[in-house]
Amino acid sequence: MGRRPKPLKLSPEIQQALHEQLRSITDPRDQERLIAILRAVSGSHSLDELARLAQRSRSTLQNWITKWSRGGVSELLRRETPPGKQSPLSDARLHKEIMDGWRSGRWKSAQEVADWLQNEHGIQRSRKSIYYWLKK
Repeated sequence: MGRRPKPLKLSPEIQQALHEQLRSITDPRDQERLIAILRAVSGSHSLDELARLAQRSRSTLQNWITKWSRGGVSELLRRETPPGKQSPLSDARLHKEIMDGWRSGRWKSAQEVADWLQNEHGIQRSRKSIYYWLKK
């Protein structure tokens, strides 16, 4: 039998507020986390059982419970920013300029677009990357 997590003590008012918040949340990832916390609060499930019910690893459930214990709902639902940086081609103004130029026939190949980006904006991109952005 799995180890029981340290019981989370919540007043009935807080539990009711969690249920109401759960009904108003539309992001399934956030719903999943709140459901896991509500199950943990009940105290009737071990960490293994909680993980099995959520179809997540024990360590994931333990992380969620730790986040909840440290900062409540806001900490539990906080998202880390993904690694990497935004492509300069995702700038709406630049993307529009590229698409307008492509449609008007200013450029006939992705290499011409890549050369223009390099000369005009100092942005170096491969032809494959240019085709990716043209398809977007």
